[in-house]
Amino acid sequence: MQPTLHNNQTGADGERLCFCLIFNRQEFVAKNFEAHRFDSDYRYYTLMDGDIPYAVVGLKKDYRISDISWKKIDPNSAQLSHLMDLVQFFPVQGSVAYGAYILDSQSTKIGTWYSSLTAGVTVNNENKTVSITTDRSTFGE
Repeated sequence: MQPTLHNNQTGADGERLCFCLIFNRQEFVAKNFEAHRFDSDYRYYTLMDGDIPYAVVGLKKDYRISDISWKKIDPNSAQLSHLMDLVQFFPVQGSVAYGAYILDSQSTKIGTWYSSLTAGVTVNNENKTVSITTDRSTFGE
């Protein structure tokens, strides 16, 4: 699947934003996550609802997630491997976990995604922030 990019736009304070769909789905990305192979050039974040992880994201170290719902996690910790297993083996009802590349407005890979949620991303290329939106209505089901 090729990524679908929306038009670049200007934010309220004049910053240039790229609004794009998050994914170029790749089986390779899913297999790396499932085998607990994490890229040392990335920072990792997880989206949790209580003790339940719904997604894991790896981003190049010069990028960060702007939403406080995402918690940074050490890629060398046993906890990340455990969270990956939970995302893989306990997907959102009616879905399956998948891996994908996160792309910027030039279709450059800036990160990886692993989840069973549907999501989209906004990348601010100037301040290197990433905002990820998910179907949060699935939480707590």
